[in-house]
Amino acid sequence: GNLMAAYKDNTNNGFVVNIQTNKNTTEVKKLYKENLENNGWQIVLDISQNGVVSFMGQKDQRTIMVGAEEKDGLVNVTLIISQKLD
Repeated sequence: GNLMAAYKDNTNNGFVVNIQTNKNTTEVKKLYKENLENNGWQIVLDISQNGVVSFMGQKDQRTIMVGAEEKDGLVNVTLIISQKLD
C-alpha cells in the first residue's frame, strides 16, 4: 500500500499510521491479524462487520488498533499504536 500519513499522537504516547491499498478488507484483516499474532500480539477485541475491519491487539504494555474500510475502490487502513489501554 501507499503511506498516506504518519504522526505521533501525544494524547496516548503513541503513533498513528494511515495507509491506502488496493487489497480488499478481507485480505487486509488476514494480513494484519496473522502478522500481529505471529509476533506475539494477542487479539483482544474484533468487531469487524459488513466489510469494515476493526480489531485491537495487545502485547507487553502496548495496544494496537487496526481499522480498514473501502472507499472509492481503495481500502484505507488506520493503525493506532499506543500505551496499553486499561
